[in-house]
Amino acid sequence: MQCPHCAHPDSIRYGTSRGVQRYRCQACRRIFQTLRRGKDP
Repeated sequence: MQCPHCAHPDSIRYGTSRGVQRYRCQACRRIFQTLRRGKDP
C-alpha cells in the first residue's frame, strides 16, 4: 500500500475506523484509509 502523503511504498495495517481498514506509513507515520466516499462515475 502506497502512502498518499509521501508516496512511500511501505505501510502497515493500523486497525479499523467505522469498519474501514486504516493504514500507517512507515516513513512519515501518518494514518490513512484507502476508501474514498463518493459516487462512482
